[in-house]
Amino acid sequence: MSLDAAAFDAILQETRQSFLIEDLPGYLQDLRQKLTSPPNAPLNYRGLRQTVHAIKGGASLALFPEMSRLAKVLEDHLDGVLNGRPAHDPSLRVALEALAERLELAVTEAPEVPLDDALLAPFVSPTAAGSSMTLGNQPLDDILQEVRHCFLEEDAPGYLQSLVQGVQALYQGQAVDYESLLRATHSLKGGAGLAQLPGAATLAHHLEDVLEGLQRRAIANTPQVCELLQQGVEDLALLISQGKHAPDLQADPQLLQALGAVQTSVPNLGSSATGGTPAAGPSGNDRMVRKALETDLEDCLQRLDRQLASGSLEALAREAAEFQEIGTFLGETLDLPWLVTAATSLEGRLQPPVADLATQVQGLVTSLRQQRTAWLTQSSGTQSPSVQAPPTPAPTPHPEAPALFPQGATVEVVEPSAATTPLTQVRLPLKRLERLTTTTGELLIRYERLALEHQQLNQANRTLQSLVQQLLPLQEQVQALYDQWATRRDLTPANDDATLAEFDLLEMDRYSAGHTQLQSLQELLLRIQEVRADIDLSQRSLGDDLDLLHQDLDLVYDDLTQARLVPFRTLAQRFLPQIQGLNRRYGKAVHLEILGEEVLVDQVVLEQLQTPLTHLLNNAFDHGIESPEERKQRHKPIQARISLTAQAEDDQVVITLRDDGRGIDLDRVLHKAIQQGLCSPQTRRPELTEAEILEWIFRPGFSTAAQVSDLSGRGVGLDVVRTQIRSLRGTLRVQTEANQGTCFTITLPRGLSLLPLLLCALGPLRVAIPATRVLDVLPLVELTPTAGRVAWRQQSLSYASLSQLLPYHQPVIGRPAVALVLAGQQGPFAVGIDAILGERQLILKPFDETIPVPPYLSGCTILGMGEMVPVLQPAALEDLFRPAAPLVPTPVPADLPQKPTVLIAEDSVATRRLLERVLSRSHYTVVSCGDGQEALETLERQAGRFSLVISDIEMPRLDGFSLLQRIRNYPDWSHLPVIMLTSRTGERHRQKALSLGASLYLTKPVMPDVLLEKVMEVLPPVLA
Repeated sequence: MSLDAAAFDAILQETRQSFLIEDLPGYLQDLRQKLTSPPNAPLNYRGLRQTVHAIKGGASLALFPEMSRLAKVLEDHLDGVLNGRPAHDPSLRVALEALAERLELAVTEAPEVPLDDALLAPFVSPTAAGSSMTLGNQPLDDILQEVRHCFLEEDAPGYLQSLVQGVQALYQGQAVDYESLLRATHSLKGGAGLAQLPGAATLAHHLEDVLEGLQRRAIANTPQVCELLQQGVEDLALLISQGKHAPDLQADPQLLQALGAVQTSVPNLGSSATGGTPAAGPSGNDRMVRKALETDLEDCLQRLDRQLASGSLEALAREAAEFQEIGTFLGETLDLPWLVTAATSLEGRLQPPVADLATQVQGLVTSLRQQRTAWLTQSSGTQSPSVQAPPTPAPTPHPEAPALFPQGATVEVVEPSAATTPLTQVRLPLKRLERLTTTTGELLIRYERLALEHQQLNQANRTLQSLVQQLLPLQEQVQALYDQWATRRDLTPANDDATLAEFDLLEMDRYSAGHTQLQSLQELLLRIQEVRADIDLSQRSLGDDLDLLHQDLDLVYDDLTQARLVPFRTLAQRFLPQIQGLNRRYGKAVHLEILGEEVLVDQVVLEQLQTPLTHLLNNAFDHGIESPEERKQRHKPIQARISLTAQAEDDQVVITLRDDGRGIDLDRVLHKAIQQGLCSPQTRRPELTEAEILEWIFRPGFSTAAQVSDLSGRGVGLDVVRTQIRSLRGTLRVQTEANQGTCFTITLPRGLSLLPLLLCALGPLRVAIPATRVLDVLPLVELTPTAGRVAWRQQSLSYASLSQLLPYHQPVIGRPAVALVLAGQQGPFAVGIDAILGERQLILKPFDETIPVPPYLSGCTILGMGEMVPVLQPAALEDLFRPAAPLVPTPVPADLPQKPTVLIAEDSVATRRLLERVLSRSHYTVVSCGDGQEALETLERQAGRFSLVISDIEMPRLDGFSLLQRIRNYPDWSHLPVIMLTSRTGERHRQKALSLGASLYLTKPVMPDVLLEKVMEVLPPVLA
């Protein structure tokens, strides 16, 4: 069992993306924190060793050899320090800082830059000095378009904005952050080189050198220099804007000459790179360029020497073609025009006949070594300083780029004080963004609870107000009684004072104990009224605050949701190399057309679509597209066409994959269904609709392929695809036409979990339906459904009571009062419900995978009182109207192979992703855990489910050795195969694992074919 090149490339790209986006930022932050100790304080060697070890494993897995080599050398040195070897603290700190800088480069712009071996000299033993990890010469064409697109669309705009703002501040005499400007120009230079935009890379290199001279005050800040920078930035913006359609566009030669003349006599600045002969290289990257020329270029030249010595012209031609590609890439990336000229000189000379190729290559190798020596000699020399700027060339008009500075502005030098360019973008791991979205959703659910409690408080307040109103007559009676008692002569005063005897009742009031009690009662009634007024005021204020809170939560949720949306092209363009590889492998000519590239889809959903779309694409290529000979016989174009389209419809995204092949043979599907007992042998083709027949191709184990190949015929595929689509709350439909092709349609929510839901009553039960799928509400009092049909807008719709439609066998109480007209895949249909309880914005939460979930359930929502309400999916409800074909009960074969389930215990996200992709593509069921403790809990919770465990050794909470020991201590798991997969290559770790009962011991990085081969040693092969 093996993976084809296209599949491997796709897995590698996903692994690299996971490593760069999810793992690497955390490693960088951890490394920086451990290096914050004072220079004289000892380093945390053990903590540093753990971080460096994780970096080494991830970089090896993602095929970043230079980064991995640096981490490997430092890890070995730290191991020695922990075992008593001298520490070399100053040198170690410098090397660790270099590793941190390399991680920053990887996160921001350039994952792999040649390594300076001088950093490693204190840590490398003489015997190991010559050994290093190398990356094979892989073609760059497959990834060039993606690299260029990322640079032009994502990186370059931000760098250009920083450069424009900084140069404008320089021209106006404001404070300038030269470090920010140099970072922007350096990033533009490197990004343009990687994107193979030589004109932009050369111009950015010249601008960087001039800015470096201004920062060091080696170049005077004159109006002429500022005007040169203005024109340079305008030209650079123009070159980048044209990079997608005209990547070979060159910068203005006069401008390059003028910029080069500014630097010519300034020491330690790069010189102009416009000539065709070697010139002094850029000093800022001198060590990097020198290392590339002495190591990478020399490696290419030595391979050419070996092929020259072998005498094989065919092998020499292949090696020369590879050199042409690598030499051009090195020359353009490092800004060495003489190397580009030499590499491209082989164009047109590699096609047969190649009789004189050996002579040409021999001369090229000799010439390149001479030019390299001249470049290295000149780059190490110094030149006399001069700061006079040359005359400014006549500017070339560029109507597309507006002028940056006002004419006649004066310039004076101002010392930089603070950065003026604000941070406009930050990187955030997708898992953290998903966690923020989930947390915000939980806050919205809590808001619903608070809103319900506020309603209850409001109701209690109204009840209290009613009671207070009832007390008003009592209050008036108390006041009247109080006044009446004040005039009575027969009452005994509470203070029987003789001094009052001389006053009559008109001259002095008399108060008894009853008066005091009545007065207390009056005051109590007044306080009740005041407290009720306070409660009313607080209740109103709380209502206003809850409204504002709801608005803020909605805004946060909308922003987080938008942040998760990415263009469909992010996924779709990954399939272009896959189709190219399949074309080469199977001798077909298939063009993949991508439409709707800018449609926004949830990135989490998009990543989970990779496997279903890959299978559908393989299915269309293998089953649907005919061979070139067959297409010619059918009078079809030799080049077949597969279109992958994304469309936005309301709150849904519709993705279609359509081919122009032979279509699905419905008679053959029916024949296969009869053979497998899916329908009665007496069933005839006219008795069934096309949709009913096509439904069988989604049954487990169903395949019409005559032969088993790498792409089809294994009987596992479309059922898994539909299951995965349904897990994303989506639907999968298929349509076919003989000799015209097949179309698979995937309908998915746009990643929104906050939805308008219509709450409905079904007897004592409550259900929810997305309000966007409800077309109309019909009162059944005015309508009478007839024979399962109901009239609506001059149409006759299928109708059924929802209580009877759902297979719950609930007793039907009365007749439905309302019919909902729902939007289905095949058109509208109607269902009857008892009542509509209201429409509310609620959070849709998916079900977990503990138990199977019917396809007509999208998930559930939680109301404020804590009640869980199931949410129905109208598109799947439509399937319940369709009667199934008559089935023939057939026993399940006893020897039907079950899909083994593999449990993965690995703390690295990139490694988990790689293992999941490789094993899933090979038709294993995979369950992943982030550490050993989680894996142990999963084993205990789902005992007997797993056929194999693949575990790392070094993990948080519970390491791999402890996990292995606990597995072997359980009698039920004593024979469960366990493969240890680790970057620990020492014999001591291997023996420890084997002594604890490990089945196999593998070291990282492991290639997919090797991994599958080892898995099949302990598991039976999976039939697909």
